[in-house]
Amino acid sequence: MNKLDLMKRLSMMYVLLILGLSTVIAMLISVKYTSFYIPALSLENYTKVEPTVQMKEDASLLVLSNDCKRVTMVISNHQAESIILGIKKKIGYRPTTHDIISTVFKDFGIDVMMVKITELKNDTYFAKMFLRRGNKIVEVDIRPSDAVAIATRLDAPIYVSNSLLKDTC
Repeated sequence: MNKLDLMKRLSMMYVLLILGLSTVIAMLISVKYTSFYIPALSLENYTKVEPTVQMKEDASLLVLSNDCKRVTMVISNHQAESIILGIKKKIGYRPTTHDIISTVFKDFGIDVMMVKITELKNDTYFAKMFLRRGNKIVEVDIRPSDAVAIATRLDAPIYVSNSLLKDTC
């Protein structure tokens, strides 16, 4: 192969490389990103709320509210104390179960994406906690008071189904 043939081949390869790269770039520019709809993660018909606790002698009240909407649940004083510690970002003399779970989540890189109070059946409220580690998401069935106690420690948002909220204004 002479020098001229080598130059022609190299020129042809260079042109093909440029055409190939420009095609790839054009394809990347024209790509439309696909979004995924995961029904369980949808916040449609849910309202973000903030927790407060009203301590009583026998049992306490967990109030989840946003402006003029609220839901109130009866919880044990033990749960109420744990939620209050979570809201205040304090740990008592010894860590509670909620403190331990929160620490394990942090140390293993597990994010609490959100808590959703989903329904009321037979005078019992139900909740879901959504956990993410890397690209894996897990939905966990959990008592609302436990979910709120953990969410307050980890600054996770809390949502309540609009069907459970009562207007108070």
